[in-house]
Amino acid sequence: MYLSFRVQAEDKGRTAEWVMRHRMDISSSLSRQMKRYRGLSVNGHFVLHMTPVEPGDLIEVSFVKEDELTGPLPNPLGLPVVYDDDWLSVVGKPPGLPSHPRFPGDPGLSTVFTDKTLHLINRLDMDTSGLVILGKNAHIHHLMARTPIRKIYLALVHGIVENAGQISAPIARKEGSIIERKIDPSGQEAVSHYEVLATWPRAHASLLAFLLETGRTHQIRVHAQYIGHPLVGDTLYGWEETFPPGPTQENFRALALNRLLKRQFLHAQRLCFKHPVSGEDLDLSLALPEDLSRVLRYLNQVDSVHQEGTVRPLLEIPVAARNIQ
Repeated sequence: MYLSFRVQAEDKGRTAEWVMRHRMDISSSLSRQMKRYRGLSVNGHFVLHMTPVEPGDLIEVSFVKEDELTGPLPNPLGLPVVYDDDWLSVVGKPPGLPSHPRFPGDPGLSTVFTDKTLHLINRLDMDTSGLVILGKNAHIHHLMARTPIRKIYLALVHGIVENAGQISAPIARKEGSIIERKIDPSGQEAVSHYEVLATWPRAHASLLAFLLETGRTHQIRVHAQYIGHPLVGDTLYGWEETFPPGPTQENFRALALNRLLKRQFLHAQRLCFKHPVSGEDLDLSLALPEDLSRVLRYLNQVDSVHQEGTVRPLLEIPVAARNIQ
């Protein structure tokens, strides 16, 4: 991939590297790498980074290394690809596939498409399905780290949630575990917003849409447990881990719902962001996978759904860069 920039009058006498860093938004690490493979040219000739430039000079930058992908994203497994261009791909991660390989030979979303290096812009828990952005080179990774991303998750929770709300509760690592998290005043700031999309009163379940202001590990799962509405199917922060066992009607209904799933009901359903290179406003979505759709069909068979709201209010909440897990 190449980027080009025509030097302006105000940059007379600046070095090619200064223009590349400040006008073309090339990261310092990528700038250093280009010195090794002669990725910087002015008016068609390779130059040293400290070469002065003049107004009208054409600076061209090549920043794709041999181990990075050019062209369309290969898709040997036939996974959903909802967007693909020369810079990035947006794909659907299935449950059970980690975002990164956990050990040598382990499959991961970042490796199942190609042996070239793909840069994960956002990550999902292994048993969470949904949209993930894959950058095709280090430059788009740098730009996307500074791009606000609005991400909508769908979650089915136990209990009837009556109103939309915000959860502001700091999250910390649980003592003695490298995986589990907990609410802790000394933890990192964590803010979640949610809307109620539907409820099933007899089944004692609610479908929520979440938007995160922060991106802490397990944030939705921990926050849902915190407000007393753990995710259906969750085995770390679920109903059985939250409430005491016993022969109660609520426990029977919750256990029946949990047995419909082999994972937590959590799906990254929608991504909204401005493409940092083309400037295009992208609004991408991915339908629920079959295991989650099957649960909703079951609920509609055993109970009358009460429609509550839409995700529209969440789309109006401002978000900052590096805010989504």
